[in-house]
Amino acid sequence: MFFCELWLQGEQLFMKEKHCYVVILAGGKGERLWPLSTKTTPKQILPFKNGKSLLQATIERVLQTIPEKNLWIVTSQEQTELITRHVENYPVGTILSEPAARNTAAAILYTCLHIKQQDPDGVIVFLPSDHYIKENELFIQNLDQAFSWANQHRVIVLLGIKPTFPATGYGYIEHESRGNRDSSFHRVLKFNEKPSAAVAEKYYTKKNMLWNAGIFCSRADVFINEFALHMPKLYKQVTQSLNDKQIYKTIENISVDHAIMEKSNHTQVLPVSFTWSDVGNLDIFLSLLDKHQNKLPGVISHEATNNLLYTNKKHVALIGVHNLCIVETDDSLLIADREQVEEVKKILENLKC
Repeated sequence: MFFCELWLQGEQLFMKEKHCYVVILAGGKGERLWPLSTKTTPKQILPFKNGKSLLQATIERVLQTIPEKNLWIVTSQEQTELITRHVENYPVGTILSEPAARNTAAAILYTCLHIKQQDPDGVIVFLPSDHYIKENELFIQNLDQAFSWANQHRVIVLLGIKPTFPATGYGYIEHESRGNRDSSFHRVLKFNEKPSAAVAEKYYTKKNMLWNAGIFCSRADVFINEFALHMPKLYKQVTQSLNDKQIYKTIENISVDHAIMEKSNHTQVLPVSFTWSDVGNLDIFLSLLDKHQNKLPGVISHEATNNLLYTNKKHVALIGVHNLCIVETDDSLLIADREQVEEVKKILENLKC
């Protein structure tokens, strides 16, 4: 029995060292964090905690679980030089440049095809570059579980966050109440879009509802087969683009959730409980931001409550205002209701920033 356990541990270590990959998706523009996030300083490279960006923190976190050579970053051609400079002091194995930004479905398939070419047994976890995770050790444990299960059972594993409040800004994963053999992994029943406040309250009371963290793990060949089955046109175009990059620009702009996750019969979810946020808007970003990153020169407040400010140059006086998000940069000023900061993207449709 002891010998068997040692053999299994050795087998898992061999798998991890040779065939496990982490791919960080870092091509987003972070438009909901304007004016802090722009084309030249997208959200994932903004200083966040301890002077490090969300992307840099993500790199440091995952290097605990894979060899450096198996860490990839995928970004758009437009951002490749910017991202490369930003991580030049970090041990990244490969920075893969998409010919164009075509959303997460194309990015994931494009990466899977490249990894499968060099490692037919590759198992990949895809991570967003702009998420905040507090308990790194717990995260790494969950990642190791996902790698092992996805490889053994040839399924797509998602990490689902146990809700801590009735969030309206996150999508939800509905799963079977009964787990698999080890009671940790559950078959996915349905993906639910961002709910209204009333629906979110109902989701929060259900034990089989999890926040969708956008973290996916599976074998490269399983991902590829799911694309070939559910998105044959996209699969054909991305495959052809390996030899003709111009084709990539014609690929449908669609998320991996809509492309295959909502259609696949091979998705399972692992409920996890580490502290997590997708840092999806200014309210979340500024609430989590280290205070020393936002050096306010002086704030005078009179009968003003629950306001968030970001400014490094001007004195600010607030009188009788509440629940505002105020952000000043060198060339822009944003004043918004904290509950409506998601609407920033609509403003950008009329601006060139």
